[in-house]
Amino acid sequence: MKKMKKLYLLVILLVLQMFVLNSCADVTEENNTTSASFNNIEEYIDGVLPSVYASLRSGRLYSQGGFTTQWGDNGVDVLGVASFNSSGHRELHGYAFDTGLQAISETWIQYYKGIATANNFLDILNDFPSDENQEIKKNQAIAEARFIRALLYFDMVKIWGDVPLITLEDATLSGVLENSDIGNSTAAEIYVQIEKDLLYAEEFAMSKSEAGSADIASKEAASALLGKMYLQMTTKTAFGGVEGGIDSDGNPVSVNDRYAMAKAALEKVIGKYSLEPNFADVFDNDNEESNAEVIFAVGFDGPDLGVGSNYGDILGPVGDGRNGAFNSFRPNIDFCFQYLMLDGLVSKTETDANGFALPLPDGVPQDQRVMASNFSISNPGRLLGLENFVSDSRFETTIARYIGTTLAGFLEGTTNPNITRFDVFNINTGGWQVLKYDKPVPNPNGIGDGAADFPYLRYADVLLMYAEVLNELGDQSQALEYVNMVRRRALKTHILKDIPAGTYVFPDLENGVAGTPQSELNNRIESNLVELTDADIQERLVPSGLSKDGMLDAILFERKLELAYEGSRKDDLLRTGKIQDAINLVRENSINLVDPLPAVNFELPKHAHWPIPTRDINLNPNLKQNCHYGSSNAGCF
Repeated sequence: MKKMKKLYLLVILLVLQMFVLNSCADVTEENNTTSASFNNIEEYIDGVLPSVYASLRSGRLYSQGGFTTQWGDNGVDVLGVASFNSSGHRELHGYAFDTGLQAISETWIQYYKGIATANNFLDILNDFPSDENQEIKKNQAIAEARFIRALLYFDMVKIWGDVPLITLEDATLSGVLENSDIGNSTAAEIYVQIEKDLLYAEEFAMSKSEAGSADIASKEAASALLGKMYLQMTTKTAFGGVEGGIDSDGNPVSVNDRYAMAKAALEKVIGKYSLEPNFADVFDNDNEESNAEVIFAVGFDGPDLGVGSNYGDILGPVGDGRNGAFNSFRPNIDFCFQYLMLDGLVSKTETDANGFALPLPDGVPQDQRVMASNFSISNPGRLLGLENFVSDSRFETTIARYIGTTLAGFLEGTTNPNITRFDVFNINTGGWQVLKYDKPVPNPNGIGDGAADFPYLRYADVLLMYAEVLNELGDQSQALEYVNMVRRRALKTHILKDIPAGTYVFPDLENGVAGTPQSELNNRIESNLVELTDADIQERLVPSGLSKDGMLDAILFERKLELAYEGSRKDDLLRTGKIQDAINLVRENSINLVDPLPAVNFELPKHAHWPIPTRDINLNPNLKQNCHYGSSNAGCF
């Protein structure tokens, strides 16, 4: 982790792995990581707290192939089906999984291993005597570990609902045995514990200025996560939520009260961060230390440090490793087209002379914003670069329209020197891919050895959550202000509004035709870029006068474009009760892959959660299964 001392591996024996509600039959010794292993409390905190953070880097948790993709974006309307059947990608996308799917079981295990790591750290920390001068650091360390535990349980309760709540800070054999057959707690009870941990973190963690890095939990991160949690607690039970849940005394809390609590928590963060002026800079590796927008990030340090990131590897332009991508998923092309809406590049009309318009499917109203997949771009537009006609800068940061292998070879000088921009960039929509996370091309780092952190909480998310809360509390005018803060940041200052005059010659290398020189294309672009006027900008912002429902649709649309591939889409759709409608509009030809598997098997309320894994049901006699997936010996919930 950045700005933290050298990471020492916490000796977590097999007993820790068995903490995941697995069989303890083979455990024969106590955990020998105790306070006696360290000379003082500072040495223990500096040496072991990094391992609590490190648990977040698990491949099934906050890596690009883990929770953020498999739960957050897979099987809804931003991703197409996986391009290969690995690790349960296709089953999860098509809702064709059962209780035995390995991907679900491995994710469950990794969450409980992370929770166990936090509990173990807290248990041993409590063994250390501390004087008055050490008490502040001790409380800060407790706050950080409790923040991590809260984060893990927050995502677990969304994925599974009623799960076992393990907080006993006793990592000895007897402690583990005592917790190995604990039954499910209700989702409402889990939220009570999450709230307790985050309130502690909010009080005792360092401020963001003291923490100095977004990959260290701060007071502000705790407040942001509290706001996010309160907002998610408004989800109806039919969509996997708790409809307000309960307080610490077990009394019901209304949904409106949760909105008010979310508002209060988020207001503690607003004004303490700012949006990066350039959207792409949010995801730039070189900007991580000075990033003004990221509130909490899962930190990765690569290359060659053994804790590298695979962001840009799992989702990214197709290539052979030189650009670092497996292209495991492709974007939903309908979703990609939605970035083009602000400029009228998609409409109900037939394709125009410039090739920019396309029809909507029959029966789908314009305000649904779901595009047909027969979009074609005129050759002049492709030569000049589609991104130059699009005012939403998030389009070119989020969606790749180039061939990674060809581009890498071109930059390395190993590909035909006559290659042109037309051959490298703006490939047909069937080849568009997820981009967003910065990856050098050609990529000097090995797969999974990048430096990109994962921005779990960032200020744009807070502003959009705040807008949603204000809207639900009846203040549409102020909600409009906050959603447009995010929209306005995304807008460029200059775009092409028409195809510049001139002759365009398209490359045909087989016949020796190189095409219009790139220098000439660049000159036409630079000479014809038009500055967006105040009126242009106003046309592209969310309009005033929307109803409460209309404003919610606008906020969700903005969240989809802003937070794409950051793992939030499914939670947003469940929270607002719109997931079934969104999936119903996912059409087979919008996924744009060979052998597509659209998400047609989704069923509510069954798929609002994943099932408890079969292996853990068999090992724990007190563990209940989700009733939509059957029952266990202990029954179902």
